[in-house]
Amino acid sequence: MEAIILRTFPFGESDIIVRALTKERGKLSCIAKYARKSKKRFFGSIEIFDSGRITVKEGKGDLKKIESFNSHSKLWKLRENLSSLNLASLLCEAYDHVIKEEQSNKSENSLIFEILNLGLEELTKTKDLKTMFKISHLTLVKLLENTGYQTKEKIKAPSMNNFKSLIYEIEKLTERELASKEQVYLMFRKLEDG
Repeated sequence: MEAIILRTFPFGESDIIVRALTKERGKLSCIAKYARKSKKRFFGSIEIFDSGRITVKEGKGDLKKIESFNSHSKLWKLRENLSSLNLASLLCEAYDHVIKEEQSNKSENSLIFEILNLGLEELTKTKDLKTMFKISHLTLVKLLENTGYQTKEKIKAPSMNNFKSLIYEIEKLTERELASKEQVYLMFRKLEDG
């Protein structure tokens, strides 16, 4: 199934815990056993923003087991520019916080997947900071609209203040702080001073 990697972190000596957004099953928490050693099952490493085909099977407990992941993404370009890297990190973190595990609505899962995928792809196509903020803003608004949260009408229009309000709304809804927002706020200051 198609997946975008939202988050990864090491587990033990050779495993990786992965949060992936899939078209079919929504957000999944998985373990990639021996991923830091196996080049056969995992061509290269599994990193945030990677997009590709993931094969999972039921594991012990809540974590699914990743059998294979084949990246076919052009999203690696997000890592070439610090601004796109920071905004893409914020998007993936917000999607990770807002989306619940394994949503059963396949059409909703597919739509949410496509919105994030499109937002990340568009971030790779521009180096203009204002355009990057507009893309990120709209991607976050669509996330909230398509997961059943109501956003205040006034924060739907892209602007710096509305973007900050949108981040605040996401933190309030999820009762979790977005760690990547601090880097994004530094970008705001750079743009305002600019």
